Amino acid sequence: MPLLARILGHVTGRTHQLEGPYSLGKFGLPLNIIGLFFLTFFCITFNFPSVSPVDSENMNYTSAAIGVVMLISLITWIMTGRKQFTGPDAGHLLDVGRGEEVAGTEAKAT
Repeated sequence: MPLLARILGHVTGRTHQLEGPYSLGKFGLPLNIIGLFFLTFFCITFNFPSVSPVDSENMNYTSAAIGVVMLISLITWIMTGRKQFTGPDAGHLLDVGRGEEVAGTEAKAT
């Protein structure tokens, strides 16, 4: 999701570059696109069975395991997470998004 959000932000022009100690520079977006294709391909490929014909002994249970983890995550979020999770303080990021300069940071539109 972060790779997709970064790519969509760049395509729509709604992105701001916050320079940190490490930057990929002009190679950042192409590497994000390559990474997104790599992850998409392997997330789909790893769910296929490794042998044919498929029976209960040689079935690839990756899809079932991912489904169980997602179900547990959803139940945990509904029961406790949305009431207790406050998230980080992102007030300074909103100021940078509006183009205002914040002490210690400099907003650059990419």
